[in-house]
Amino acid sequence: VEAVRMVEDLLSDIKDISFINDCIQLSLRTCIPAMGGSLCQFKIDCIKESSTVEHRVTIKLVAENMTLQDAELVPNDVPIDDIVHAAKTISDSVTPVAISKLRGQLDFLVKEIQFRIYCHNIRLAVLECDAKVSRNSFQYSERDQVITVHVFGGIKAFIKIPQNWPVSTSPLKLISMKPLDESAGDISLVMLCKAMEILNTVELSRRQNLLLFIDA
Repeated sequence: VEAVRMVEDLLSDIKDISFINDCIQLSLRTCIPAMGGSLCQFKIDCIKESSTVEHRVTIKLVAENMTLQDAELVPNDVPIDDIVHAAKTISDSVTPVAISKLRGQLDFLVKEIQFRIYCHNIRLAVLECDAKVSRNSFQYSERDQVITVHVFGGIKAFIKIPQNWPVSTSPLKLISMKPLDESAGDISLVMLCKAMEILNTVELSRRQNLLLFIDA
C-alpha cells in the first residue's frame, strides 16, 4: 500500500496509472512545443504548432524488494534499454530504503524516457526541415541512431548521431562512407578514409549541424 501511494504521489502529473500484479502501467504524454526560431543552431520552423505525443509505459517490479526489474514502451519508437539499465543500477548507498530506492528509480526512468521522446521528435523535425532544402536524401534509424545520407555525387555516408541530438550540442560523427555504385572504380577506399578523417576533425559548429557537416 505504501509503495502504491508513493508511486501515485511521484507520478501525480501523469494520467491513467494502473497497477496489475507486479506491474505499473501509465500513460505518458510528452508535449512538443511550437518553435518558430532556432535551437542549437538549427532552424526548426517545421514545428509550427504544439502537439502531444502519447505512449504507454509498463514498469515491472521485483515483488520481493519493490525495485525496478524492466520497462516497456509502446509504441517502441525510441530505445529505452539503456535508461532501464541505468535506473536499475541506482546505488543502495544513495537510497538505502527499498521504497526510497524505487522512488529514485521511477523518477529517473520516467523523466529520462520523456526527455528521449522529446529529443526524438525534435530530431525528426530537424531532419524534415533539412531534407526540404538539401540536395541530398536522408534515411534515419532511431534504433541504430544512424543517418544514412545519399550524397550528391555518388557517395553513401553513414553518420552516427549522439544521444539527445540536436537538443544536446554533441557533434555528429561520420562512421562510414562508400560509393553508391560499389563497382565504380573512380572512388578509392583510401580516398574515402582520408575524407572521413578530415570531416571528423572540422570545427565543432559544423559537426553539430547536419547540413553544414555534409557540405564540409
